Amino acid sequence: MKSTFFCIREKYRITQTITITNKTMMKAKHLIFTLLALLVRMTAFAQTWTWIDDNGTKWDFSYEASGSNATLFKGTYTPCISGTIPTVLTIPTTVYVEETPYNVTAIGGGAFYGCSSLTSITIPNSITAIGDRAFSGCTGLTSITIPSSVTYIGSYAFYGCTGLTSTINIPDGVTYIGSYAFCSCTGLTSINISNNVTSIRDCTFAECNNLTSITIPNGVTSIGAGAFAGCSDLASITIPNGVTSIGENAFSGCSSLTSSINIPDGVTSIGNNTFKNCSSLTSVTIPNSVTTIGDYAFYGCSSLTSSINIPDGVTYIGCYAFQNCSSVTSITIPNSVRYLLYNAFKGCSGLTSINIPNCVTSIQESTFSGCSSLTSINIPEGVTSIGTSAFSGCTGLTSITIPSSVTSIDNYAFNKCTSLTSVTILNPTPVSIYYSTVFPSRNNATLYVPYGSKAAYEAATYWQDFKEIIETNTVNVGSTGFATYCSPNALDFSGVTDIKAYVASDFDSGTNTLTLTRVTEVPAGEGLYIVGTAGSYEIPETTTDAVYSNLLKGVTRATTVSPTDGSNTNFILSNGSHGVGFYTLSAEGELAGGKAYLQLPTASVAGVKALNLVFDDDATGIDFNPVLSKEERVIYNIAGQRVSKAQKGLYIIDGKKVFIK
Repeated sequence: MKSTFFCIREKYRITQTITITNKTMMKAKHLIFTLLALLVRMTAFAQTWTWIDDNGTKWDFSYEASGSNATLFKGTYTPCISGTIPTVLTIPTTVYVEETPYNVTAIGGGAFYGCSSLTSITIPNSITAIGDRAFSGCTGLTSITIPSSVTYIGSYAFYGCTGLTSTINIPDGVTYIGSYAFCSCTGLTSINISNNVTSIRDCTFAECNNLTSITIPNGVTSIGAGAFAGCSDLASITIPNGVTSIGENAFSGCSSLTSSINIPDGVTSIGNNTFKNCSSLTSVTIPNSVTTIGDYAFYGCSSLTSSINIPDGVTYIGCYAFQNCSSVTSITIPNSVRYLLYNAFKGCSGLTSINIPNCVTSIQESTFSGCSSLTSINIPEGVTSIGTSAFSGCTGLTSITIPSSVTSIDNYAFNKCTSLTSVTILNPTPVSIYYSTVFPSRNNATLYVPYGSKAAYEAATYWQDFKEIIETNTVNVGSTGFATYCSPNALDFSGVTDIKAYVASDFDSGTNTLTLTRVTEVPAGEGLYIVGTAGSYEIPETTTDAVYSNLLKGVTRATTVSPTDGSNTNFILSNGSHGVGFYTLSAEGELAGGKAYLQLPTASVAGVKALNLVFDDDATGIDFNPVLSKEERVIYNIAGQRVSKAQKGLYIIDGKKVFIK
């Protein structure tokens, strides 16, 4: 539109220029302005004139010969070139051409552009429009009163008026405020916006860094790019329910914004940088209508403390979207999300858990880098690549499961994951690793591999360097017929024959009875007591929310177990000098991953030589026999050999199973 304005203005200026010096014409005693092309439609009858006032300042103005209105302007986009501008001005309501009066109705584009000496100006009620850049760069202007007659404020109208310090009231008659209209008015503390404004355009109030208060009218439906960017003192703002569009950078750098932000229903996109570096923002509500979250959308929102729920329907989360949101503890990502771009959650040091949606196929560079409180994460089947530094610095991460679909793990993927001691990989064929920094702590970690693939991983370069390699979901029962077991996966024993799984559900210190309860669906990490025929058994995986009371403590990786743990005594199942049984430890020792140990209150087992083990699915049970020295007792060890005396371990006495401590 600006280029059109120049073309029209030059056309009429060339053909109809008159110098006016007649004193009669000087009823307009003060300076007048430029025609605003966006508002005043210049017809074939429009005239352009030049007027030199008593101070020698040259002014151009135009009028329509068929009407009675005039718009006056001065050297559009040229800073005060036609003479010295007084510091205090009053705009006249009427100007004259050869004694014919014309009403002044508009302040044209660039009328006072760059007039830094202007400190005060009075605008009459006849003015309906303030044009583009009309007062741009008037750094000495300390206050402005916009009359109720104004309906239009053009782009850059007050841009860079750094001296404006008082509140600006935009009257209700204003329906349009242009882009950058009040941008960089760094002294302003408060602005009241007309209730008839329906759009806050690009950068309208950007860089008003002393602005503490502003109310967005209920009729506003769109907030443009950078509308409030850099308003670093703005403490609170309410986005009306009618808003359907929020542009990029809209609130970027509003570092004092402390109140919760509710994004209204109808907004479909949170653009790039929308809330970037809103470091005091504590809570944000994202509506179900949102489908995309752009790059840097919440970057640096370090005070966001509540959980963030990303609604169903969001398909895209941009790069750096939540980077350095260091206080967020939980983020819910729906399965609709297809893209998690690089650095999306980098530096979210308070994040403890997160689920990656099923539709995501790539975990990109540094997506979760520096999430130091992250203790668990689910990587779904379908992910094919794990990018550079994807989980680097996740110092709280103790275990990770890599699905069989992953074919590429890049450099530094798990670098500085100092607590990572359990790695489960579901691909029976070892993935090629080219960088030593993928799992730099692998010498202290247990690797769980699919059943039947242990030999392949033991022979594979890099994978063979793990502390131990265990086939997952594989229960090995020796010739004794007993074992303990723990898997990093939830398992289903219901269809497995020849073995049974139990948890130690209760201990009665009065009768020294340990109750073993049979289970079929077993959560990940549950300690189990296995009874059955010798052999190796592959147990199917499942999903379960079962919770058991269990005195058996499972370990999924090699773990140091002490004789006592606080007020408890720990027992290890082993085939010791007195047969198979749970033995106390004389010193701390290492229990291999995939096993379990029994933990009982020390006070309850002190002095007890035998435990009464009761299987809740076995009618004969295992009874405690407090007197074991009677000669008439028939005693067999667990291998079926008759012995003269039961010492420590599990025995068959008078046809019943007895555990001797």
